[in-house]
Formats: sequence, structure tokens, C-alpha cells
Amino acid sequence: MAFNKDSKQRRFLFALDLDGTLLADSGAGTIHPKTEEAIKRAVKEGHIVSIITGRPW
Repeated sequence: MAFNKDSKQRRFLFALDLDGTLLADSGAGTIHPKTEEAIKRAVKEGHIVSIITGRPW
């Protein structure tokens, strides 16, 4: 994920699903360290990161 520091304060919403997308497929329920780093960087730069689901609950 590349973020442009000269983006003139543009903010983005990153909507992430959990199962098989954000969480590793290993079944351990963990986030890959590079993914975690990218999320933290996005938030630090003012972007919004949200969890979404396709589940009906």
C-alpha cells in the first residue's frame, strides 16, 4: 500500500473484511505483520480503517 504524502489532505476509507481477507488463512486468527503495519500507517496518515462483514449478524 503506497500513500502519497502530498495528497492535499485526501482521506480514504479502507473497509476490510475479516475472514480470509484481513485474518490469515492459517486459522490462527492473526493479522500478517505487514498488513498490521500498513493499517497503522494508514491511520497515522489520517485515513479511516473499518471492519466490515458479509455475515447477516
